Amino acid sequence: MILTKAEHQVMQCLWSLPQSSGFIGDVLAQYEEPRPAYTTVATILRILTRKGIVKASRTGNQLYYTPRLSRHDYCREVLAKACHDFFDDDFSQLSRFVRDEFQ
Repeated sequence: MILTKAEHQVMQCLWSLPQSSGFIGDVLAQYEEPRPAYTTVATILRILTRKGIVKASRTGNQLYYTPRLSRHDYCREVLAKACHDFFDDDFSQLSRFVRDEFQ
């Protein structure tokens, strides 16, 4: 599963939290200025919850969000998709490309 740019940004903020979990305000605080609106982050977290990428737990009257997908697993999925889409599932070609382009 490939995330949208906005979903990816929210996940990066969530993963960067001390417990890789937090409330909307915690996620929002990870953004640099200008930060998106609180409601924007809330909507994206709701979408990620619906997709099964994030788990929402009620704590009092707030939702606490925890990733169901680790940064490592997401990276693996993105690289596997890139390998499939651009290198005919040949990881050695992907590896050579990365080595040659980013040395």
